[in-house]
Amino acid sequence: KRQSMMESKMRKRVLMVGYDNVNLGDDLFFWIVCNNFPEYDFYFVTKLWSEYRSILPFPNLHIVKKGLINRALNRLFKRYIPPLKLRIQRLDAILYVGGSVFMEEDDGSCYTLKQLNGLMSIYKNRPLYIAGCNYGPERSSAFRASVAKLLTQAHSVCFRDSHSYNLFSQIEGVGYSADIVFQLDTTRYK
Repeated sequence: KRQSMMESKMRKRVLMVGYDNVNLGDDLFFWIVCNNFPEYDFYFVTKLWSEYRSILPFPNLHIVKKGLINRALNRLFKRYIPPLKLRIQRLDAILYVGGSVFMEEDDGSCYTLKQLNGLMSIYKNRPLYIAGCNYGPERSSAFRASVAKLLTQAHSVCFRDSHSYNLFSQIEGVGYSADIVFQLDTTRYK
């Protein structure tokens, strides 16, 4: 028991962020990450915690409930604020997994950009990893500049399409690879 407690303290703790609306594609991202990296503890914040407990039954996944008070604070301050339970955790990194995440809305906003900028302001010295994303559509060059500014703060960014990669390839740490979901081993389901 004592050794397992020590091992638990030595494990890396990663805040895993993404689209949390019980969506097959995004949920497969979460599944693949938790399954392929059992040596990491992932913390996932969602208002749909009971649904995710049943579809992502991994011992290394810790689902943190996003309560009503937290959602109200996010709207009030117009930025992403993680729940208190998560803010007091010692986190080693932030991992954002998703697909179409950098999309400029008609009003010029982008939820993902707001969310990641909020996280980076709270977890200032934690490395940010963004995996399986793409960029667009955009409505202004200012939006592209805002995304580029965020990407320069990231430790590593992996785009899933060459167009997005080519737009930001001059930024250190930006790469390109096939969609994460395409790497899922489906041989046992055939």
